[in-house]
Amino acid sequence: MTEADAHAPLIAGRYQLGELLGRGGAGAVWRGEDHHLHRAVAIKQIVRSEHRTTRSRVRAVREAQAIAKLRTPGVVQIYDVFDDGPYVYLVMELVNAPSLARLVRRDGPFEPQRAAIAGRSMVTTLGAIHRAGIVHRDVKPSNVLVDGDGLRLTDFGIALLGDDPSLTAAGSVLGTPAYMAPEQARGERAGPAADLYGLGATLYYAVEGCAPFADSGSLETAQAVRDQPHRPACQLGPLEPIISALLSKDPHARPGLAEIDAELADAARGTALPKLPAPDEPLRVDAAEPHAAPPRAGTQSDDEGRQLRRVLLWVVLLLTGLTVALWLLFVAVREQPAQAAGVIIGLTGLTTYHGGADMPQAEERTQWNR
Repeated sequence: MTEADAHAPLIAGRYQLGELLGRGGAGAVWRGEDHHLHRAVAIKQIVRSEHRTTRSRVRAVREAQAIAKLRTPGVVQIYDVFDDGPYVYLVMELVNAPSLARLVRRDGPFEPQRAAIAGRSMVTTLGAIHRAGIVHRDVKPSNVLVDGDGLRLTDFGIALLGDDPSLTAAGSVLGTPAYMAPEQARGERAGPAADLYGLGATLYYAVEGCAPFADSGSLETAQAVRDQPHRPACQLGPLEPIISALLSKDPHARPGLAEIDAELADAARGTALPKLPAPDEPLRVDAAEPHAAPPRAGTQSDDEGRQLRRVLLWVVLLLTGLTVALWLLFVAVREQPAQAAGVIIGLTGLTTYHGGADMPQAEERTQWNR
């Protein structure tokens, strides 16, 4: 079936297929109509070929079971699941929102602040599914719908439900190589930390416009995810520390949901702090001043101001003293001229002659001064 047929019989006696919304390797998603409840729905049509009939059925039922356990607006709800001839159908909530992958391709990457706001809604959703004992295992841009400022998670086809071993064989690899966690790429059992890696890779895509690892081929990409660092980011800005932590190869080194939410909140406000050194990492000092002491309180302009005020104070004191001395001299000259003359001579370093009114001869005065 490649296009809507208004005259085709209803699927399961109630669902009418409409516009084709998207297509993938396993099937397609259609806009549909529930004739019993008179509401629009999305209908996921999964192809059942002979060699994967059982697996298709198991995946469809698994997705329905996983979502039936959840009560969170961050997950696209499933209303029904059934077989009909060569297909398995999932009847889902119709969300009029593009996937993150399609939106970025169409409009370009997000600003870091917008990605941080959207990422916080995903943190809430992952917290709900993990508390229900579910690991999604396929968090990626094409499985995330951008609904306003929030993100909604869809496609639980390979979700891990508690300890259920279905669809998980030893050494098997399930997921999309460019976004799967390193432990998944190694064939290990995925835990909640794998979804956190997927969150980091999805936010990386939202801001950078590409996956953390080149999707040149499944095998090559999976090897890079396991063994190589992710490609350097150019646009992450305040999101760089938290996304780098989420993309850690070691699942135990990835931060928890509370820490992720706090870091995204800071990034959304544009106040994310630079990453601090680890406890065993020495603090670095400016190369120009390898032994620089911590800066003192105050600035250079403050020091210059204090020095200027000190000089002005001394000038004022000196002028005040000189004024007092001149005033006293004036009074002395007016009242006792003879004594004032002696004072003047004393102040100027000259010796006063007390022998009489006549001054000594020039020759005697010269000898005297010597």
